[in-house]
Amino acid sequence: MPPIEKQNLKQSAIVWEPSTPNEHGEKLVKKPYPIKSRWEYKERQVLDGNGNTVICEGRVYTNSEIPVGSLIWQGDLTEKPADSEITNVKEVVSKGKIPDIKSRHTQHYVNINAYKQGIPLESN
Repeated sequence: MPPIEKQNLKQSAIVWEPSTPNEHGEKLVKKPYPIKSRWEYKERQVLDGNGNTVICEGRVYTNSEIPVGSLIWQGDLTEKPADSEITNVKEVVSKGKIPDIKSRHTQHYVNINAYKQGIPLESN
């Protein structure tokens, strides 16, 4: 049986991790990278990174840790349109992890909400 962190990760996703805000304090993100994931759309009440209670629209399970504030999109790099044309982007509002019974392997998850703005890539 495969370890818990690899079970059921049959979907692809693209992640943009947060970068340092620009001089106007606006959010910027780094270049995207692909991950294996499993998406679960179910509203739940969770605590965000600041300890506030929020309603999330879903959860994404993965085998790697994703920082709060990251943007995530369900799909593969090969099918990704231009950053300005991507719709249905989600924002990571909180994260967690689930160890297996013997604490040898860990599966990570993030709680997500819709992100209504465009993808604010940092300029290099």
